Amino acid sequence: GPSTNDVTHRFTGDFIYDLPSFASLRSAAARHLIGGWQLSGIFSARSGDAVNLGQSGLFTRPDYVGGNAINPNFENDGVYLNKAAFALVPLGKGGNPIRPGNLGNGAIRGTARRNLDFSFAKNFSLSEGLRLQIRAELFNSLNYTPYAGFTTSINSANFAKFTSHASPREIQ
Repeated sequence: GPSTNDVTHRFTGDFIYDLPSFASLRSAAARHLIGGWQLSGIFSARSGDAVNLGQSGLFTRPDYVGGNAINPNFENDGVYLNKAAFALVPLGKGGNPIRPGNLGNGAIRGTARRNLDFSFAKNFSLSEGLRLQIRAELFNSLNYTPYAGFTTSINSANFAKFTSHASPREIQ
């Protein structure tokens, strides 16, 4: 199976747009005020990464017993996996599972992610060879903060529950 953190699909695109300079305006103040602006951004989207579920003992994977592995209502209840789709492998002597679980390596995919970083800047020409730029940047500009990590140990009381989320918007 795929290795942990394998991402099957990834798309990244960027743009830069220089707004018109309005050089034809007669007023120098108006040219400086509304001209020289620049917009730019980076959009990225990716599918969920491969995740390994674990079980205490020598053999690390639980059994998949059937059904939809992903809880279709995970965004509302904060539990990513359908717990009924998995079972602990029976334990033998010494408390270790009697066989490897039947769930494949990386058989579960985490949540997909998307992001838009955006910036806008004002360029000033101070002299022929000297320019100044004042810039504002918004990382995760749409403030899309989906759940990210979840508990992967089937032995845990928090199995399948989300434990983190994507970073919120940051402005600089």
